[in-house]
Amino acid sequence: LPPLLNLTAVQMLLRPLIRVKEVLKKAVLQAYVRRVEQALTAYVQALSDESLKAEDRKTIADLHKSLDALFDHARLPDGALLLDRLRLALALKCLRTPNLEKRLQGLSEVKDMIQLSLRKQEYLDSVERIERANAERERRPHRSGGTGVLLQMG
Repeated sequence: LPPLLNLTAVQMLLRPLIRVKEVLKKAVLQAYVRRVEQALTAYVQALSDESLKAEDRKTIADLHKSLDALFDHARLPDGALLLDRLRLALALKCLRTPNLEKRLQGLSEVKDMIQLSLRKQEYLDSVERIERANAERERRPHRSGGTGVLLQMG
């Protein structure tokens, strides 16, 4: 049985939670976010090709932004992983549909996620290089930069 809601309706259902996320206790928000992730994973799996075909790119992008804000504020230890899995599940659903436009959209989403992953890795590599360079600098003896000649006043 395909879902009765479209992604716009799903986003509207999330809107109140997103608006009150700052006043919710962290544990409560985390519990809700986990349930949202589980429900959305089931939703994506149940989407029919026709339902998916009716969804536009902007709606999907807006939903990703809303979920990103919600997951980020919840500070789940595995929040980024859960969000990535959800995005990949939707991209896979797009790739498996007979609709060419949706298959291209799924391919584009996978490509974007790979590029983001590469940028994150490059950033982590540069931070590691900087930390190694700073540690190396701290191990070297400090020199005053002078000539080593003492001048006496007198």
